[in-house]
Amino acid sequence: MKALIPGLQVQLPPAITMHTLGDRTITIRRSMEDVKFTLKLSLFLVILVIFLFFAEFVGYHDSEPRVTVLVGGHVCRDVLGRLFARQSFDDGF
Repeated sequence: MKALIPGLQVQLPPAITMHTLGDRTITIRRSMEDVKFTLKLSLFLVILVIFLFFAEFVGYHDSEPRVTVLVGGHVCRDVLGRLFARQSFDDGF
C-alpha cells in the first residue's frame, strides 16, 4: 500500500494529501512468527507425550522410538494435509 500512495496522490487535487496514519505490518508479522513457533512447540510436545506414554505403557524397549517416529510422522502429515486442504478450498486461510 505504501508504494501505491505516490501514484494515487498524483490523481488527487493538490489540496488533498495522503499519508499513512499507522503501520500494523510489523505487529502482524510478529504475530505470524508467534503462531509458527506455537505450532512447532505444540507438535514437539505432542510427540514427546506420545513417546512418554508408549515408554510407560509398553516398558522401555527398542521399539518405542520407532513407534514415536511413526506417530510423529502421522501427526506432521495430518497437519500438513489440513493446511493443504484449507489452502485448496481458499477459505480465508
